[in-house]
Amino acid sequence: MEESKKNTKKVYKKWLQTIQTWKEYHNWKLWSILHKTVYMNNQQFVFKI
Repeated sequence: MEESKKNTKKVYKKWLQTIQTWKEYHNWKLWSILHKTVYMNNQQFVFKI
C-alpha cells in the first residue's frame, strides 16, 4: 500500500513538472510572437513618419 502511494506521488509530481514545462514553453512562444509583432509595428510606425 505504501509503495503504491509513493508511486502515485511520483507520477503526480512528474505530471505537474510536465505541465509547468509546457506552460513555460508556450509562454515563451507567445512572448516571441508578441515581441515580433510589436517590433514590426514599431518599424511600420517609423516608416510612416
